[in-house]
Amino acid sequence: MNTLILVCLCWGLACLLLWQWQSRCDAWQQQCQRYGHQPAQQKRTRPLPHWYQQMVTMVGQEQLTRWTWQGPAGAALACVLLAANGMPFWLAVLLAAGGALALGLVLYQQLQQRALERFRTRLPEVIDGMIRALRVGAPLADIFLLVARQQRGLMSRLFAQMHDELQVGQPVAQVMQQAAGRVAVAEFQFLTIVLSLQQETGGRLSEVLAQLVETLRARQTLAASIQTITAESRNAAKVLAALPVIILLVLFTTGREHFTYLMTTTSGQWVLGYVSISVAVGLWLIRRLTRLQG
Repeated sequence: MNTLILVCLCWGLACLLLWQWQSRCDAWQQQCQRYGHQPAQQKRTRPLPHWYQQMVTMVGQEQLTRWTWQGPAGAALACVLLAANGMPFWLAVLLAAGGALALGLVLYQQLQQRALERFRTRLPEVIDGMIRALRVGAPLADIFLLVARQQRGLMSRLFAQMHDELQVGQPVAQVMQQAAGRVAVAEFQFLTIVLSLQQETGGRLSEVLAQLVETLRARQTLAASIQTITAESRNAAKVLAALPVIILLVLFTTGREHFTYLMTTTSGQWVLGYVSISVAVGLWLIRRLTRLQG
């Protein structure tokens, strides 16, 4: 038990040091952005991986920084609770680490889905603003900067990155391709294709964007109908996901002997594994069946 407490304390100290180090790195990046001539992302000697850039665009650098120390801290706490209730230490470490990783992935998927839904909803209004700016002769980079300042969340981060890339001399087609890779939204990919083709072929961009806005609003109407049709199945998925947690809490408070049996015996641990896998498969099937695209 003393070894377990020592390991958990070392783990917590490592998480605290990591959080302080990342806070200092974020403060330094903010100073570079404030006083430097180029964005902090452009001053890196080595480019960031594509998947990390996509995560930064989706949830923001501050949220990712919090997750890097909240995840290990939560896993350490779960490991202590499981081991204190009689579970073998190695199994408690595996379950805590796997649970923290699974919870992080689920949380990221939920935040990503919400951010993309808000992005789709705001995109027609953003394109309307771009049309008005184009009609008065504003450059494309200035339009992206204006959108980044007026919007929040995913929309602001994405257009700010596009503005920064144009400012350092990247071609419009390359910037559009990178932006479409960060945000896998069909409506936004339509916009990137239109902007790329307009730079190559010319023409009145405002008229093409006006037609695109009409198409996007029609797709939003269809998507709202789909959400109404699949509402019952999505609510059933939420109830299904909450039931195992509620049952474990009830057993922990009222039926401690059953909870101890699940945690300490081999057969009980097999039951927990089967329940976790079956619920995960059920949620995945419900998600696949309700992901109707308009």
